[in-house]
Amino acid sequence: MNSLLCIFIFLFIVTTSESQCTDCVDTAVSQLKVQKPEGYKPWGNNLYKAYNVAKNWNNAQQTCQGDNGNLAVINSREEAQFVQQLVINARPITGSTYPGGWVGFRDSDGAANWQTLTGQNLNQAGYDVWWRKGDRAKKNKCGAIKICGRFSAVSCDDRIAFVCEIKPSVD
Repeated sequence: MNSLLCIFIFLFIVTTSESQCTDCVDTAVSQLKVQKPEGYKPWGNNLYKAYNVAKNWNNAQQTCQGDNGNLAVINSREEAQFVQQLVINARPITGSTYPGGWVGFRDSDGAANWQTLTGQNLNQAGYDVWWRKGDRAKKNKCGAIKICGRFSAVSCDDRIAFVCEIKPSVD
């Protein structure tokens, strides 16, 4: 009997919460008891942090991996706006004047075939908006998001800010 009562209460909470929640996706992480590394902010189901120390793309990715994550892979306009705001709020950047930060895509084959760290092209990932039309055709570059929220191709050796994305671990 107790288990039936628990199931009924759970279903009631889920159905009422669903109809009343307007921002559930954005608060999913913050409602869970998660281990959140210092400086990370929730958005959707993941946590993000903009670092305000300039690094090249590979070193930035290594820093993110040290946090058990990767450079952020942008999957929507809304996510791009969130990451854009993180980069803006991280300013000033120590060691760089570039108006943006590294994110998780690059042209690793030298043929302007942009791939995310998850192995998708940008269109498959869900966000493929560039600052300048010609940037998409650049080769042997790494991906950055400018403070306007659009992608830019930057030399992978340049030292700029960066944004990490991690999947939270639940206690």
